[in-house]
Amino acid sequence: MRGFPQVLDVRGRLAARDVYYGWVVVGACFLGAFLVYGLISSFGVFLGHIVEAFDLSHARAAVVFSVQSAMIYGGASVLGFLVDRYSIRRLYVLGALLLGAGLLGASQAGSILALIVWYGVVGGAGAALVVIIAYVTPPRWFRERRGLATGVATSGSGVGALVFPALSSFLIGRIGWQPAYLALATLTVALLLVGAAVIAKTPAAFGAASAGTPEESSATATPEESDGSPATDSTGDTPLREQLSDAAVTMRSWAFLLVLLGYGAVYAPSFAISAHVVEFTSTTGFGRAVGIAALSAIGVGDVTGKFSIGYLSDRLPTDRAHVLALCGVVVGTATAALTVAPSGATVLGLAVVFGISRGGVGALVTPVLADLFGNDNLNTLYGIASLGLAVTGAVAPYLAGLAFDRTGTFALAFVGLGVVGVLAGGSYAAAARLVR
Repeated sequence: MRGFPQVLDVRGRLAARDVYYGWVVVGACFLGAFLVYGLISSFGVFLGHIVEAFDLSHARAAVVFSVQSAMIYGGASVLGFLVDRYSIRRLYVLGALLLGAGLLGASQAGSILALIVWYGVVGGAGAALVVIIAYVTPPRWFRERRGLATGVATSGSGVGALVFPALSSFLIGRIGWQPAYLALATLTVALLLVGAAVIAKTPAAFGAASAGTPEESSATATPEESDGSPATDSTGDTPLREQLSDAAVTMRSWAFLLVLLGYGAVYAPSFAISAHVVEFTSTTGFGRAVGIAALSAIGVGDVTGKFSIGYLSDRLPTDRAHVLALCGVVVGTATAALTVAPSGATVLGLAVVFGISRGGVGALVTPVLADLFGNDNLNTLYGIASLGLAVTGAVAPYLAGLAFDRTGTFALAFVGLGVVGVLAGGSYAAAARLVR
């Protein structure tokens, strides 16, 4: 990347402005979350068209989403280690190209297998790179405002969930579902390359002067600390064997195991709802439009939750892990409550509540990891924790679709997943108690 002086000049000009460069990094991470989770949230809009195009059951069509979810979060368990050791700018570009290639392949797929390979495997691998960079980089730049910074960055997922379902529905109506994927591929690659041009792994790796606000800047653009000392990140200078040994000690702890289980469980309802809520509202008499609106309502709530809960977590007397636990309980409760919603308006209200609590989860996962286990090996630990997401992302959409195919309703699936979400909240609270 050093061979592109115009890119370096963009970074230099931004660094010279009267703003802490960590907020520029947050903006780049926002773009990544916006695009990846916008695409994830819009899959439910495409699902009915995929079912019709390839004459599939809902369970079989949901395999596309399940494979992509497994690739994103299973891949993160491996890629997190790479991100700890190599240039995140190069990896961000690679993620952009793979995700774009996956969407391009989906636009040309002539069979469900081709769609699984391109959208699920190739696109999922690219999304995995983007997600882990977008979610784990902000905490490295902040300490006192860690919750807020991560909340702002990850709020991109909520904005994406707000924008992409409506955008996808519009594109499908105008040009068809596969040309819509081609249009989304172009948009995705272009915006991710913008983010890659300005992102930086750590203040030390950035190494450029930045005049920022008094409480957040220094001559070397180091992140703020309550005692004035810089936040450190020594992973890149740590020998490989020592890094693996240190990470392994953490991963063998009961506290980390509970975090891993909780992370997977708390998102199980979200995976199923993203894939099936449009079909849920269609089959319960509320109409397809309510389902599409519910996806956008979740996005509105997600943005609200990431900003508000991320901000409040920095100021509440309780620790972030217990705030995260409460968010998990609300996610599960709102999911189960969908099954008894008496009207479309109630569905939309529950979608907002679900989105706010899910946004809180997204804002707090990496700060809680850093709080409980420290900054060193943070990408690696986040990647391993994402194994839980790989499992539930692969299983939850398929099982929800299978339950619908067998029973003609999503009630059983949504209630069961609601219970899982509540239990996830309990696992976070238990992890915090073990560490403290």
